[in-house]
Amino acid sequence: MAQRREALPPHPAKLVGKPAPGARMPPAPAPAGGRPAGPPVQAKLVITSGQGSGTYTSDNLLALLDGPLKTRINQNDLTVKRGPLAFVRAKGTYTIDTLQDLVDYMTDLSAPAPVMEMVLEYGAAHGDYHFTGNVTVKKAQWTVDKETAKGLMETAINTHMATLLAGSGDEGWTAWYIGDDAGYTIGKTVAGDETQFCIQLQVSKEHNLISYHGYPDQRLRKLGVGKTKKDLGD
Repeated sequence: MAQRREALPPHPAKLVGKPAPGARMPPAPAPAGGRPAGPPVQAKLVITSGQGSGTYTSDNLLALLDGPLKTRINQNDLTVKRGPLAFVRAKGTYTIDTLQDLVDYMTDLSAPAPVMEMVLEYGAAHGDYHFTGNVTVKKAQWTVDKETAKGLMETAINTHMATLLAGSGDEGWTAWYIGDDAGYTIGKTVAGDETQFCIQLQVSKEHNLISYHGYPDQRLRKLGVGKTKKDLGD
């Protein structure tokens, strides 16, 4: 006897129309080569040590503001010039070492701002094509081992982190390029030994994630960071 087949729901593509007024579009997918992004990281400010250490979100930030932070500011007769609320309203996770560092930030405009945490994740799906040893016109090859190459790339990314964060959107993924020179031979291209390399990366503030891969590049004309290779610069 033939097995009964359940009716299938309509194909999702047939259900897609214009979004309802005010509806949010689905989040941008993770970049090719990066892992699929999970739910956005909750915006939060983290104090890592000492008095007041802990994690603060919009739910418990007032306890910090009206508690030890206010006490320390008043005891030292300081004037508040900027506050931490922006970090909790923004996307991502920000860290600061101590409560005093937060006091300094709020009362001294020359003090550094808390830093957004970013996870650097190597995109093997694309990156590993550059570790096969088979040099082609489209696939230059690293001659240093993968961990060394990743170290070079992550050092370059961290060097340009302030620019990457300032120029990336709060939602979705923002694509960037970085060009750098190791100062010694790190790979081969069809043109021969190469010291320079290019990194392709995508930044997601809402997931605290940077997905990257890279390759030796004999065609770099400029070093630095930019949203296209033509825009590379310091």
